[in-house]
Amino acid sequence: MPKHTSKIYNIGEDFAPGPILRAIEELDQDGVFPETVFRVASARIVYANYPLLRHDFPQLQDLALEKKFPRLAALKGISKQKAIAQKIDEWLLCHTAFVSQSQASQSVVNTPIPIGNERVTAYRPPGYGRALVFSIEETEKGLLLGDDREKPAFENRLIDVKGTGVAPYIKPVNGTHSNGVYRLGWAFFELIIQELLQRIFRHSKSALQTLPIYGIIDLGFDEKSANMQTRPAALMVRRAHRRPKASGGLYPYGSTGQYVQLEIEQLLRKYGITSVNEASTVKIWKEDGQLRIRYGDQDIYAFNEVEKAEIEKVSNYKDGMGELSFEGINIQHTREIGLNPAQATLVDFQSYTSKESFDNPVLSLISDKLLRWGGAVMTEHPGFVRPSPELKIPFHLLYGTGNIWGYNLGEGHFKLDSLCYGLAQDFRANKMTREMLLATLQAYLNALTAHLTD
Repeated sequence: MPKHTSKIYNIGEDFAPGPILRAIEELDQDGVFPETVFRVASARIVYANYPLLRHDFPQLQDLALEKKFPRLAALKGISKQKAIAQKIDEWLLCHTAFVSQSQASQSVVNTPIPIGNERVTAYRPPGYGRALVFSIEETEKGLLLGDDREKPAFENRLIDVKGTGVAPYIKPVNGTHSNGVYRLGWAFFELIIQELLQRIFRHSKSALQTLPIYGIIDLGFDEKSANMQTRPAALMVRRAHRRPKASGGLYPYGSTGQYVQLEIEQLLRKYGITSVNEASTVKIWKEDGQLRIRYGDQDIYAFNEVEKAEIEKVSNYKDGMGELSFEGINIQHTREIGLNPAQATLVDFQSYTSKESFDNPVLSLISDKLLRWGGAVMTEHPGFVRPSPELKIPFHLLYGTGNIWGYNLGEGHFKLDSLCYGLAQDFRANKMTREMLLATLQAYLNALTAHLTD
């Protein structure tokens, strides 16, 4: 464990000012449906970004809380800070600690969920497999909070919550993104990567942002895998946002969206970070004279001979080359984007990795061409980006293996995973306080970014 808290890195201090959504209609999506969700009685706050919460929700600012809870005004110093933080924690739990009916009604993919008496309405946009959007106004009506005023004291806001379970009429099953559960270890992983990318964007003086995280909630029950291994379940509470209307987050060839995603990937690669992973990698080779194609872990047999010839041409494949791997960009971001300079707010950080070197062509994925092929930057091209020795994030601290501050998941496991899952287990077992947890995360981020001086 680190011996002291970093005084250089402070989690959550750098966040985009907006946009802040105020009504479900502002999601601007077809197929957003309401559903009733159940209170999780065992939920507790792990992490809360108090400056961000005060910024986005005026009712959580000191003067507003003192007006609602007059006894706060008499407190001073640390005592007052702790009391205000407790009220914000209570508010965050009150408005977000829920799971879907389908998730609560079974104990196949998770241990039994302790359900409270409260029920509220939440909203599920299309593609939200295990996430929901909450309207503060709607939630408070469901909880019979507030007063009899015709106009609420504060303007409505939306909150995005990840880990709330599967949709109505969907049965959760064990599998990637299909059980409705979000692990506490994943939440720490995403928080670290979100903060790391935000630091990179500030250091590079770009116009890019990451979607800020309001908090992390330990739900008090466990994910349960097919082999009965258990992991603490959690919620990640985020700023509500508009997702792209484009197919799967991809854009047409030559569009602003394509160029923005390529610019982001190229910038991150200077720091040794990439969005690509096995699921977005295209592999091309020949077997018995026939072109073979694999996208992620799926062999593709649907292409005819004309299409195969086109793929062979755009990939510059030549007989005798062996297998070629093209690393597909996997940048997820909100709808608001721009160029000159590149502007975007990134979301969903589980797919990002660190590499000591980049050895395969980078592939721009698009929505309107064969195999999503938007063009590849080959390794010999002058525009192919490699990690800068002065900028790259220490690989051994992220994706090296072995022990990190007493945590080690075993042979072959990365240090980042060992740290995140170890912290999750220790927090659930009450071996670590919130203060110790935050100090550990801050010390880790400081070690990752200490070389990035402004």
